[in-house]
Amino acid sequence: MVHAYFSFIHKLNRNRDELTDINLSWPFSKQYMYFKTYLLAIVSLFVINHLCFSQISLKGLDIDENAGAWFQEEIGRIPPPYLEGTQYTVSGQSKTQHQFYRSPTWVEGKLIISGREYDGVFVLYNIYRDLLIVLNTRMNTKGVPSILPNQYRINEFNIYNTRFIHIQDSITPSTGKGFYEFYYEGEYISVFVKHIKRQSLNSSEITYKEKEVAFLYYEGKFIDLKSRKVLIRIFPNERKELKQLMRKNGVRFYKPYDEGLKKVLEFCDKSLNG
Repeated sequence: MVHAYFSFIHKLNRNRDELTDINLSWPFSKQYMYFKTYLLAIVSLFVINHLCFSQISLKGLDIDENAGAWFQEEIGRIPPPYLEGTQYTVSGQSKTQHQFYRSPTWVEGKLIISGREYDGVFVLYNIYRDLLIVLNTRMNTKGVPSILPNQYRINEFNIYNTRFIHIQDSITPSTGKGFYEFYYEGEYISVFVKHIKRQSLNSSEITYKEKEVAFLYYEGKFIDLKSRKVLIRIFPNERKELKQLMRKNGVRFYKPYDEGLKKVLEFCDKSLNG
């Protein structure tokens, strides 16, 4: 954090010095230089005062493009992008029957939206509807308890030590665009897991059944990793070793994916390295 702050100050000073040596017409010389000088002084006081306690992020900040917006956001004049959206009502659900990933209670996580990283954001991931919901921590200004931000602007998020990537490209898994757990990242192959919940209605209650679907990303394609045969078909020369590894690590594709499958994937990735 301290290193990022002083890098920020150095860049600001450098830009100001460059403007001093260039003869530009008003308002792009003196007024711009004065603005950045004043901004430097204000930011210095603000950051030093909150350095150890705040959640200020200098990642992705471009002094020439969005310094003013960044500072307005940090002092609370404008909301951060994850609080820009529509009101979302989280309906009451039980601890055992709910639409969310792991728990129906708010969880603190990390969020990357529009390329900017934010820590300490309280969210709920609704896997039934594939929506990320954000707790409004500025109720005194918004008056809305939860926000549904623009989902297309969300790049990724991390909750429960699990990283989720927003896949929005033209090439997608068979389950379509949306949020996927980044389960394994190798040099040649990666695996993404889609968390799905299905709703069942009966006369007395609503129940949800969770399902996980894994996809192997290899050679620019998403392949449904639904059985052992898929890996053996892709890596026929390692057939014997793969069977032994999957048996040893208890890999069952109808069960939730665990560390055992990661060991098998590591072996597959190394085999592609020759």
